[in-house]
Amino acid sequence: TEIDTLSLHDALPIYPQVETIGSGKQIVTGGKINFNAGEATLDAASLKTISMIADRVRGLNNVLMIKGHVSADEAALRPDDANAMGLSYRRAVAVADELAKLGIDRRVLRPMACGPFEPLKTGVYDAEGLRQNRRVEIFTTDHTASEYFHPATVPASTSSAPAEE
Repeated sequence: TEIDTLSLHDALPIYPQVETIGSGKQIVTGGKINFNAGEATLDAASLKTISMIADRVRGLNNVLMIKGHVSADEAALRPDDANAMGLSYRRAVAVADELAKLGIDRRVLRPMACGPFEPLKTGVYDAEGLRQNRRVEIFTTDHTASEYFHPATVPASTSSAPAEE
């Protein structure tokens, strides 16, 4: 009998090639936006920080990633909210809502939940260390909203009458 021989390449499953869709950069924008344990309420200091950020980015078309975070102790507060992803998302949305109130176009705002997976401080269990992980960070990307949404335009007048002076 003949034995069919296959090369190693033929024996391996075919996987799709990785394709880069677009490169990008993220720049941290603004200051500290922290929260009390289990809360998504913005305090006076956070509102001031958000106002300063809004002043810096108002009128720009860059996409803003708004990342909500929780501390390790918050992940166990609610059994119905695995890894406190809901809480971290509510924090991001609270900041996005405030930016929108301050005139930032909602189309550039991307709130997202990170849960406890990107801590600033690890292995820290004192009150201040945990508070630093209860935060929202805002990143300005080099992508613009117009890459995803075309701006609304007003059609040119079709009238052939000359404009009056």
